[in-house]
Amino acid sequence: MGQRTGPTRVCERKQRVAQEVTGGSVKRKTEMDPKESILIVDDDASICATLARILVRKGYETDTAATGRKALEKIQGRSFNLTLLDIRLPDVVGMDLLRRLRESQPDMAVILVTAYASIQTATQALKEGAAAYIIKPVDTDEMLAAITQALDKQRLVVENRRLYQETQWELAERKRAEEALRQTAARLERFNHLLLALARVGLQAQESLAVDEILVMTSNEVKELGFESATLMREGENLVLRHTSIEGARREAVEELCGAKMIGFAALLEDPILRAPVKTRKTVFVAEPARALSRVLPPTTFGELERVLRILHVGQAILAPLIARDRLIGLLVLWSPDLGQDDVPAVTALANQMAVAIENARLLRKLREQSKQLRAFAARLADVEEASRQQLARELHDQVGQNLTALGIDLSVVRAHMLKDTPEAVRARRDRARG
Repeated sequence: MGQRTGPTRVCERKQRVAQEVTGGSVKRKTEMDPKESILIVDDDASICATLARILVRKGYETDTAATGRKALEKIQGRSFNLTLLDIRLPDVVGMDLLRRLRESQPDMAVILVTAYASIQTATQALKEGAAAYIIKPVDTDEMLAAITQALDKQRLVVENRRLYQETQWELAERKRAEEALRQTAARLERFNHLLLALARVGLQAQESLAVDEILVMTSNEVKELGFESATLMREGENLVLRHTSIEGARREAVEELCGAKMIGFAALLEDPILRAPVKTRKTVFVAEPARALSRVLPPTTFGELERVLRILHVGQAILAPLIARDRLIGLLVLWSPDLGQDDVPAVTALANQMAVAIENARLLRKLREQSKQLRAFAARLADVEEASRQQLARELHDQVGQNLTALGIDLSVVRAHMLKDTPEAVRARRDRARG
């Protein structure tokens, strides 16, 4: 079968309200059986029969009881709109029975019938909740008028009560709807704030040069939204607490209770509490984060842990893994009484942006280190080239000097020979050289 629609559920709810209002004892005329029912209680069988015939002709259903015990049994088995009750019965006083009938079916009208009329009895009957007081012998017109008036009043009271209950229910539904709307608006506002924080983290991360700067920046952004945070970075098989929004006296109080520094505490990757976000690499919402936070803080006793959690203002928590290039590089933990399951997508996006920024910062640091190494190598290479150039210059200088010296010696020898020869001998050598 298909699911019920909203209007259908509202109608069903209103019907239940109407049933609760009437207590199941008296139905509205438009929703009841075709005939209204009247119980006649009198120890005189002939009177019961006569009244029953008159009422049946007027369109009423009737039933009779000769004793108070029988009357109580009758109303336990079914609902009646009205009871004609003789004030004197063999087993019970009519006034006592009136009270018990009213307790059993509060919306049922009761008309007392008696042959022993008195102002005191009539006044007492009306105080006990009787709708009317009729004196025997019964005047048919008077009885029917009293019955009509009592049933009209009864229907009016029940209808007013039903309308009041429906109004109260509608007001309660409106309040619930307004509260749900307020909570939805608050969640949407918080989601928008998280998205804005995500955008700011992305923009500022492009200018951040160090991982620690990114952790501090992210912590400040989420703290402005009312969330506390802790960031753990992976080191081997451990998750090491690198940064938390808990500072000042609060951090000192936590560290005093834990007997260790918060920053630098290492949690095992295989810890059962951290296994879900670590293994599945999916963001996890934790409605009762005491056990989860106890894994990212130095170990404490149960009593100390309770005090630590009060200091940290723990409510609900979200554990978001930091994934970069398909590797787990850390874990972001947010907690606040206002966190909800609806915040998981925004926190996941924030963690993803944060992971990318951290990985970029690491790559940038690595590139800078490599660039520094290259500059140092280039400087050393320049120094080697300068030394080599100077060595080559010295060697060339020495070689040229040696060559010039040798040339000078050769010229000296030539000059000496030329001075010994006559001009005719010089010309003869010249001619031989030309030939």
